[in-house]
Amino acid sequence: MCIGFEENAYGAIYGLLNFRFLSLDARHAWDIAVSEAASLRSETSSFRSRENVFYGLLRQTRLGAFGVNTDNKSINDSSYLVANPWCLTDREFEYCYVYVNDGNAVSIEEFDKSFLNKDQQEWLGIGMPVGQYFLLKMLKQYAPKVILIGEGVAERLSLPLMVAGVVKAVADHFLDKWEAKEMKRLYSIDAVRREYLKSIDQGTYRGLVATK
Repeated sequence: MCIGFEENAYGAIYGLLNFRFLSLDARHAWDIAVSEAASLRSETSSFRSRENVFYGLLRQTRLGAFGVNTDNKSINDSSYLVANPWCLTDREFEYCYVYVNDGNAVSIEEFDKSFLNKDQQEWLGIGMPVGQYFLLKMLKQYAPKVILIGEGVAERLSLPLMVAGVVKAVADHFLDKWEAKEMKRLYSIDAVRREYLKSIDQGTYRGLVATK
């Protein structure tokens, strides 16, 4: 699907995976850039281009996880974060992964804000130069007027606001409304991604195995 625009696609996905931790300007630029790219049509026919399809799906994924707003409170208070495990930090994911499989398996007192901050400090230093390079490249191409506010916007990252109580409440909500089997499937898929990133020194996932 991404033949011909692989680097921009990589940058766009990198921006989405790290959307919670981008600056407000960078989130705004990402929204504009992806919307612009999603509007592209094929030059040889009236059909949708690869870019149109790919960026359209990316935009839908962003809205499904975070809603329409870009401010920190709205992004981190979204009730859909737990249902989109790809957007969680490794520590958040570890907690939710175990909780989704066995609600009694995790001590919530051990999952507090200081732990999240520590995790974020570790996580921010991993794989940033290459990912940010392609993210900034994509933003410059599709949202040049916005990104000119400052080329460092992709580097000014903010801390997550999610705390244990919110995770537990939201996980309970989805375990009530969704089939537990589907939640387990989503987390199993993302666990594979995190295990791979850890294997190439690009992640901090500890590979916790939930009680079945």
